[in-house]
Amino acid sequence: MKEFLDNVTFKNVLDVITVLIAIINVYLVVLVYKLTHRDVNPKLFVKPTIVEDGRSYARYSNPNVDSINFDQKGFPEIGHNSLLWGIEVHNNGELPATNIEIKLSITIHKSEFDDGEFLGDIENHRFVDYKVYYEVFNFDYIPPNSSVKKDFLSLLGDFPYATLKVEKLVSSERTFINKPTQIGYYEHPKFDDLADMDDYRRLIGAYKGLEATLKN
Repeated sequence: MKEFLDNVTFKNVLDVITVLIAIINVYLVVLVYKLTHRDVNPKLFVKPTIVEDGRSYARYSNPNVDSINFDQKGFPEIGHNSLLWGIEVHNNGELPATNIEIKLSITIHKSEFDDGEFLGDIENHRFVDYKVYYEVFNFDYIPPNSSVKKDFLSLLGDFPYATLKVEKLVSSERTFINKPTQIGYYEHPKFDDLADMDDYRRLIGAYKGLEATLKN
């Protein structure tokens, strides 16, 4: 041990300290870069919107929905004035976002229920998945502290319920969402304004099924 200590010189100690300082400096540079890089990236998030269309019972054509046969049990017989379902993509960052791509999935649900003891009775009403379709939108540029809006579907009361998910949200700068994330839903507004049991049956499409039963 004494022999080892005798061989240690001031220069050796200085070399070790210099190496340690260099390693610490590299670590600090990498850490600062990561923090700074994360902070200056654009910051995108998606907000769903449902607004009045202003066109009474007019349809914003969408072949994914127009092709569905709603004349069956589980779909409403009561409509409502046209609403537009859309999204707003916001950039809350300090830098612009470029070449943005967003992929949405819209799941349309229908009503299911159990028949009660008496004809026309309804029990255990629930919404179940009926059809999923996808929309992909691209935006070239979103400035800092700005947003863009895109409408994708007219809502007229054809179905009772639907859910909206973002499947993917990316830009040239980074990936924001890469797995399905639910951001909103639609529920037929007449569920909050039922006059009587007859309205309820019509809203969940019970009479459509009842008519088929009576014919048989």
